[in-house]
Amino acid sequence: MDIDILLSLQTFRNGSGAFLADFLSKMTFLGELNSAIVIMAILYWGVSKELDTCLLMGWSGNRL
Repeated sequence: MDIDILLSLQTFRNGSGAFLADFLSKMTFLGELNSAIVIMAILYWGVSKELDTCLLMGWSGNRL
């Protein structure tokens, strides 16, 4: 069953052309560790220290 889902997603990606592939590769880049650290730092210093502390604790809890 899992392979059927993956094959349907692959078919959708191939059928949508290069636009979706470029978009998804950029979204994958945002999920990397360095990007996540930069986003957390911007939120911490620029938006709200309390909010970012909660997000960081939740994010790091999933990594342990």
